[in-house]
Amino acid sequence: MRISLRRALLFAALSAVTALAWQDYRLRVTGELVEIDATVIDDHGGYPVSYLKASDFRILLDGQPQEIKHCKFVSTNDVPPPPPSPDPPDDPLSAPAWQPVIPPPPIQPEHVNRIIVLFVGDLLTSSESLTAIGDGLRKFVLEQVRPGDLVAILRSSAGMGALQDFTTDKGMLLAAVDQLRLPATALAGMTADRASLETTAALLQLLRRMTGLPGRKSVVLISDSLRLTTPDEPDPSTGQPGVRDGTPTVVDQSLRAGVVLYAIDTHGTFSGDGASLTARTGGFTVAQSNRIDAALARVMADRRGYYLLQFQPSADAMQPKIAGPPEFHQLKVETLRPGLTVRSHSGFFGIGDEYHNSTPTMAAILSKAMESPFPLSDIHLDAEASYLAGKNSYLIRATVYIDGHDVAFTGPPAHMTGSVHLFVRAFNANGEASAGGIDDTRRIDVDESDYRRTLNYGLVYTTVLTVPKPGPYRVRVVCRDDGTGKIGTGSDFVAIPSTKGAGLRLSGIVFQHDLGIENQLVPASVPGVYSIGQTARFSFQISWNGARPNLDRLEIRTRLYRGGAEVWHSISAPVAADPANFAGGSLRVPAGLDPGDYLLRVDLEDKYTHGLPVAWQWAKLRVR
Repeated sequence: MRISLRRALLFAALSAVTALAWQDYRLRVTGELVEIDATVIDDHGGYPVSYLKASDFRILLDGQPQEIKHCKFVSTNDVPPPPPSPDPPDDPLSAPAWQPVIPPPPIQPEHVNRIIVLFVGDLLTSSESLTAIGDGLRKFVLEQVRPGDLVAILRSSAGMGALQDFTTDKGMLLAAVDQLRLPATALAGMTADRASLETTAALLQLLRRMTGLPGRKSVVLISDSLRLTTPDEPDPSTGQPGVRDGTPTVVDQSLRAGVVLYAIDTHGTFSGDGASLTARTGGFTVAQSNRIDAALARVMADRRGYYLLQFQPSADAMQPKIAGPPEFHQLKVETLRPGLTVRSHSGFFGIGDEYHNSTPTMAAILSKAMESPFPLSDIHLDAEASYLAGKNSYLIRATVYIDGHDVAFTGPPAHMTGSVHLFVRAFNANGEASAGGIDDTRRIDVDESDYRRTLNYGLVYTTVLTVPKPGPYRVRVVCRDDGTGKIGTGSDFVAIPSTKGAGLRLSGIVFQHDLGIENQLVPASVPGVYSIGQTARFSFQISWNGARPNLDRLEIRTRLYRGGAEVWHSISAPVAADPANFAGGSLRVPAGLDPGDYLLRVDLEDKYTHGLPVAWQWAKLRVR
């Protein structure tokens, strides 16, 4: 029997879907297959229903029934939050302001449980409401964000430079909450139409950038108002640009991105706009809530599971190419069983993803790699960031280690060459990139001896980035090998303390294997991975405000952490600082450590206060 190309493509798509892990699944809207997600709730108990089959659903596209090709319930494996503790939750920023918190571990896709964006529409919100929103978000971060949650807190006025905002680190999230203060200049001369347009544009940009993230995502809109508009033809009577309802565009983009929209009305002024928008994306609106944390708890409880449904649209529903505005197709999912409520996306534009997605340029590929919260490892690299104490400036020292086996070299053994393109950027708690950074090609010239060191120890690159003010920063690195086109990414967290206030501070920890040639990519002189019994030597700078302290009272102690717990510590030893207040230390890797990545904490202690640490700093240490 002859099988048509159309049916063969559909069969291949369905087969591929069956083979994929469901948590890695991405929704698609193509000419051959439309995939939608749907939440089914029991009307009496309010809990999600997981036992339905394809025959229990009906999908209507523009009022016409569609044949359901596939149906599966996807459990998000969310566990209920632990019972409230009588003690207040730990605040990772409650440590002395001048001492850094423990750096967060790298994010791996397989470890992510929930992807959540808290989108604050500050252009549509009063300053009084922003204060209450900040209080509620802080409580949410401290009490409801769990290990495996990938969270971003964004403001519509700040724009969406990238997805660098996504983090598992509560310290970074709390720093983002502290940014919820609308500058007076943001609203100067801004009309209601303009505020609505900018909020919609920021939301659409966010949804487009979330398309590549795995699984089902949630975006929670928090504001006093939720009027979404997109530009339209100018008003003939005034000549001013017009606006039109942006809801269909948001619904379409959220479906393609696999995003469910929720909303929290902080002022009771949404009217029907907010409820209509969220219902059309499979979510809901919490009306007039001044308890942001309680409203967010309702949203989190809604994420326990959903159905993934697939159908094949008719040939005339999906336009093969754009000829004028594409038609918006109304979509409705119903259950044939009584006592159940279905929420799902309500439509899409009749143009497949294959026509939306043009071949990306290399600049776009590298930009996407920089934006992704997940690492790429076609090139194995590591990034380390530490701060330098400047008199009137704030500096970050970034060190990049690249596996020499992943770089293509050509030429005779006496003179081999390789070439890589490096991007290095520092991003603040809002995900905004600091000015400057590195975006350049670096050539590596090695002889036979240097090539052996490259393979044995790797390549090292160091540079100094200037940032505008103290605070937490994420340094991100993208490396592309020009010979093979392979890409690798890495990142590190660094907190620059304020120069105000009392107390000692330690600059970043610099290991001996960090010492390359600034702004040059060269073979490392010593290994960056240590074996049992080997000694890791490092240096740091001591700084303070006010009168010079008595450094003779200080002792140094090193501690190793893994998985957030201390696994070893040294005895204390005297500190010897030079006139520029630089000091050094060493750690002999102790027996009994399992191979892997550790965090080293260098403590300065006052020997007259029974070894209590007065300052500390973190660094990464790898053991083989």
